[in-house]
Amino acid sequence: MADEVERVARELTPSQRAAVLWCNADGTPRQHEKGAPSRTSFYMLKDVCKGDPTKKVCRFYRLITEGKGGKVKDRLWPESTWALTPLGLAVRTYLKDQTNGQG
Repeated sequence: MADEVERVARELTPSQRAAVLWCNADGTPRQHEKGAPSRTSFYMLKDVCKGDPTKKVCRFYRLITEGKGGKVKDRLWPESTWALTPLGLAVRTYLKDQTNGQG
């Protein structure tokens, strides 16, 4: 799994990297509020499989899950929370270790 985590970490876009690092390190949900990273894809391409000769199936890694809460007073949209998946947690740990190793 270490190779997989390293590959995913290398291929993150800058906005995905910011989102993964913004999420809580323990995997608990964090409210997406003002000052949080802007919306980004929570998915990364894992691989492409050929089912039959005319179709391809793409499989994805999911890094973050999004939860919806109740409507917040004086806001037009419901509360949104982001939490890391187990792979997202491993990628976050890897990114933090790389950052600490360089400093």
